[in-house]
This record gives sequence, structure tokens and C-alpha cells, in this order.
Amino acid sequence: MASNPWLNISWSNTIADCDKNYPIQIRGNKIVPFGSSQYVKYINRNDRNDPNLKKHIDLSFNYFPEPFWGDVNSNVYCLNMNPGELDLDFIQANDGNGVLEKYNQDVLSHRFRDDGCIFETGKPIYDNLKLRDQILDNYFNTPQKQRPIVTSVNPRPHVGNFWHREMWSSLRQQLGRDPKIFFIEYFPYHSNRGFKFPDYLPSYEYRNWLIEEAMNAGKVIIIMRKENEWYNITDNNIGYRLRTYPNKLLLKNRQRVWLSQGNLVNNITNTQWQHLVNLF
Repeated sequence: MASNPWLNISWSNTIADCDKNYPIQIRGNKIVPFGSSQYVKYINRNDRNDPNLKKHIDLSFNYFPEPFWGDVNSNVYCLNMNPGELDLDFIQANDGNGVLEKYNQDVLSHRFRDDGCIFETGKPIYDNLKLRDQILDNYFNTPQKQRPIVTSVNPRPHVGNFWHREMWSSLRQQLGRDPKIFFIEYFPYHSNRGFKFPDYLPSYEYRNWLIEEAMNAGKVIIIMRKENEWYNITDNNIGYRLRTYPNKLLLKNRQRVWLSQGNLVNNITNTQWQHLVNLF
């Protein structure tokens, strides 16, 4: 069993201890420490000579990493790319009361599920969850073109659970509730778009162990993005096992990764979709 490297994360410690200063080769033979200003500068390069690049990379270590999110005991694991850009207005409006730090620490220690309960007790722990859910419901019940602009006065929830909940909106509508689901990111740190992620970081070992355990248990695994990168994981032949894993689902559209009936590959008779719904 791999040890969870995310238990010491806090506002003042936003990189896994095992990842700090891990040597990364960036160009030629140049080596820089992961998470260092040199590494961030290299990733956040200004590609002015690339006319096809519409949005420059913005890698951030200023907020909690999101290596995974949701219920680790779920029957369905979704493999994604990496957490997206941050909702800074929401963070700045809410970081004074310690709720976000507590929330993220519970997520990273697998003690939190999206209804606001600790696994061991089942008792609500966050006073602001009703407000958060009200914001979510108001947002989703508003047509997209009429949705309010996000500001500190009109915040939306933390980027992770907001994005994930939108991805499963079809499941939520069919079930009448949020599905018990688990997301794993290939790269655990925030950026506004994908880039060439490190092939290895020490924290990946726990990620790989979670996936290996899911396959050993026969859970459904949905590869949402970065299919080839997932298949290239060499640790314990996880990539090969994923490639040949029979209980795996793929999405048609890897850019709009909705968990919906029409976005599953080979879902001609809707049997895959119905099987997925029945797992919740």
C-alpha cells in the first residue's frame, strides 16, 4: 500500500512534501527543482512565436492541489487531466474563516463526501454547505447565457466540486441527487490548460495505487482525458492493465467531458449508460 502524500497540505504548504525539489529536466540537460520559480517560469513561458496558442499556460502553486476529489469508496473512478484555473474571487472572499482549508484537508484525507459529511460519523460539518449548494442550484437552473458573472460578491463554489458537478449533471438529473463518484487527476496541481506534465513525480505513486486497487476491485473506470498518458504509466504495469481493462469506459468528446448518455463510446444500445446509472 502506498502512503497518502497529501496529509500535510495547508495554506502554507501547497506542494506534497515528496514532490518538493524533485529534479525535473526542462530542456536539454538542464535540471530544476519541481515547484521552484525556475520550473514555474519554464512552464509559464510566453509562447509569442506560436500563432496557434490562444491561451498561455498559467501553472499555480498558490492553492491546494487537487489530486483527487469525491468518494474513494465509489464504484466509479474517473481519470481526468489536472485541476483547472482557480476561482480567485471565491477564494479571496472565503479564505478568512478556514472553511476551505478544512474542506480540502478532509478531501485529501478521504474523509469528505459532497453532501458535507465525514465518512466516520455521517454528521454535517460545514455550516456554509447549504449556501454553497444554493449557489450551485441557482447556477445550474439558470440558462447558460444568463448565468451571473462570478465575483467575490456573487461567488461560485471551489473550482473542483463546481467543475465536477457540471460534468455529471446528466447523472444528477436522472438520479435526482449527486452520484457517489471519485475523480483522479493525472497531474495534481492547478493550471489554466494542459501541458507536458512530468512523466514521474513521487506523489504519482499514491495515484497509481488508487487506480490499481480500483482495478483489483473490478470498479468501473472512465478515462475522461489524457488516455495515452494513462496508458503509458509503467508502475506495476498499470498502463497496460488500463489499456486492456474490461470494465473501462471511454468518452467520445475529450474536450467536453460530460458523463452523459450520448458521450459514451460504443453506447449504441444505451446498455453502458444504464449500467453506469445502476452503480449509483
